[in-house]
Amino acid sequence: MDWRDKIRRVLELDQTELALWSEIAAGAPSEKLRVIIRAMMEREREEMRALQSILTSHGGWYPGPVGPSGYPPYSEKD
Repeated sequence: MDWRDKIRRVLELDQTELALWSEIAAGAPSEKLRVIIRAMMEREREEMRALQSILTSHGGWYPGPVGPSGYPPYSEKD
């Protein structure tokens, strides 16, 4: 498997992780905990953007992370 394919796989796993964190945030018992979880999700999105940038700059491509509902997907056009 090419290294770019491995990065794409990491991005796919990150998308799954974001969806799970969104569910966790929705069921969190306090707003303070939801804020912490949302901050964690934003760091995850930043990591995903960095990985997307690596792929883009080295001839790879990934359609962009599809976050949980209420969060627009990342796109190089944004």
